[in-house]
Amino acid sequence: MTSTTTAQVTTPVVALDAGPWGMRSVPWGLSWQHGTAAYWLEATRRSGRAARLNGHRLTETLHDEVALCVLGGFGMPYELALSAYNELHARVLSRTSTPSAAEIASVLVEPLCVGSAVRRYRFPHQRAHRLSSALNYLSAHSQPATPLEIRDYLTGAPGIGLKTASWIVRNRWPDTQVAILDVHVLRAGVRAHVFPEDLTVQSSYRHLEALFVAWADTESIRPADLDATIWAEEADRARRPF
Repeated sequence: MTSTTTAQVTTPVVALDAGPWGMRSVPWGLSWQHGTAAYWLEATRRSGRAARLNGHRLTETLHDEVALCVLGGFGMPYELALSAYNELHARVLSRTSTPSAAEIASVLVEPLCVGSAVRRYRFPHQRAHRLSSALNYLSAHSQPATPLEIRDYLTGAPGIGLKTASWIVRNRWPDTQVAILDVHVLRAGVRAHVFPEDLTVQSSYRHLEALFVAWADTESIRPADLDATIWAEEADRARRPF
């Protein structure tokens, strides 16, 4: 560990080991400096998430977790996805594990209650086809034994990429060394100098994930808790009017 001095404040530089991608030196900042690598670790500790062993789990089964995360992927607002999932589970998923795209779409095309508002689910037919294909994949292929194997297995399902597969596995097994690199986490990681600006999740997901896991490991924080803390604060910030 080395240090840098900015405006008479000495802060450390921490080397993160990204495995096959090598080391990255990160100006760490201090815990009170918003947006620094040190700030996000302190914010995670203060959140109390580490004490909630199943605090990331959203449903009771892997099958249902897949359904909710597929409904919530690709820029879909979480509250709208949750409303769609609850309605779909009550009317379709509770009676069949392999619904057709038409059965799913019949629910998604209807107005949904989100808090006190009534909203429409975007692209219902496209998402219905994707979800039906993913659930049929689960029924047709045996589930591996370990969380990381399950993550890779899920990426074989139509419409499930590394981010969604990581979200599903993180929710079910929060101690797993995976990262959900959504837009909020990616931007925060770039601002904290943990992620290089020129890497994208499309081409470099596993490289970015290795850096994220190394970031959390510097203070023995679960990656699941760190990404949830970043997402919660950054998503709330994005909703605020300026």
